[in-house]
Amino acid sequence: MADIDELEVKESLISLYEKKAIKASTIASTKAVYENKLKMNDFDGKPIHQDEISNWIKYIKAEKLANEGRPGNIIYIFEKAITHICHNKEIWMTYINYLKDELNDEDFLLSKLKKYRI
Repeated sequence: MADIDELEVKESLISLYEKKAIKASTIASTKAVYENKLKMNDFDGKPIHQDEISNWIKYIKAEKLANEGRPGNIIYIFEKAITHICHNKEIWMTYINYLKDELNDEDFLLSKLKKYRI
């Protein structure tokens, strides 16, 4: 009887691992699609094209869906966006609203605003 339980546990663990691996692979593939669309050039002072801003916004929205409420990766993508297109009001407002509305953590929001001197 114990052998059957042990076998069931092993099969359950393998199944869980396979599901997580498939989900991780799917997320990585989705990220690659968006990352490949982004232009992350050095700061050349040239105006940012609206398509570039739209690509970042789409990437952020996809990340929100893929992460099911886990903010770490979403914040990472926002911070990549503001690093590469730091003078864009739309990205900043989207980021600030995300921090304010989704996280409900005033101390964290204030620490980010101080970090970026907003």
